[in-house]
Amino acid sequence: MMNNQRVEDTQDVVAVSFLSSLYTVVRIVHPFSKEVLVDYSRKESQLFNGCCICSKEQDHPCKRDGCMAEEAYTEGKGLHKLVRYQYKLWMVTVIPLLYKSKPSVLELVKDVTNALTIEDDEYRETVLFQQFFMQMNDTIARDKLTGLYNKKYLYSRLDRDIRKAASNQQTVSVLFVDLDKFKLINDDCGHMEGDQVLADVAKIFCNTIRMEEDWACRFGGDEFIVCLNNVNETFAYQIAERIRTKIFQLRQDKDPGISTSIGIYTVNMKNASENMSIEEILCLADKQMYLAKKQGGNCTAMNGVIQ
Repeated sequence: MMNNQRVEDTQDVVAVSFLSSLYTVVRIVHPFSKEVLVDYSRKESQLFNGCCICSKEQDHPCKRDGCMAEEAYTEGKGLHKLVRYQYKLWMVTVIPLLYKSKPSVLELVKDVTNALTIEDDEYRETVLFQQFFMQMNDTIARDKLTGLYNKKYLYSRLDRDIRKAASNQQTVSVLFVDLDKFKLINDDCGHMEGDQVLADVAKIFCNTIRMEEDWACRFGGDEFIVCLNNVNETFAYQIAERIRTKIFQLRQDKDPGISTSIGIYTVNMKNASENMSIEEILCLADKQMYLAKKQGGNCTAMNGVIQ
């Protein structure tokens, strides 16, 4: 019997009944609180009830370092391992998943006690599921016009990066990017040309940042967020200036032209408050951007100083 709650962020693509026929446990779990958000497991299964798969006691969420759910979410990739539990051997797959904009993972658990080896077809089947969900997540998380991540994904991804930086005592630099007088392009040249400018700006981000470590998001309209992982203020400023210069050159010979105001806020996890929220970090970067905007735009602000 299946839970009637719909997995909204997967757009009903998840073949829940099919997964439940293959796996004993199918559920969505919060990787840090270990709360089970949705449970599609078979009715007769009471395994790992209400707790993380890593826990050895059903009544107590896993609190040990190296939790599989935490690692999968933090690293942004699917993980596989074998777990001994209640005298049986279980194959566990954990896949990062967007669920109602909350940090989440999909847990798939299968009894392989009587199998001396996990057959190639079985492993390949699991890998295909992993690829399917990762591709699905990517589609849900992307802005259709620019191909950048969308605002919905921003909070989940930035939360992951902040946690990872905290564990490694690193820095995270957030750039708040706002296009100057973008409305003039829409009014004078039409929305199609305006859309092309947004797409061109997105390409500049992708060609300037390290795509494997860093990422960019369309925050809304003509506002963007760029996250630079393990990048200090000095290098963040250099990257911001490269972005600003390239955007200014997009329509340098056209009227109206385009420029951008950029605000930088760098979180140093050696000194940062553990209670600093994602909203506070974005607000601090936003304040720097408005400082640049008040100076007439086409400049970068950092630590209250126009560079």
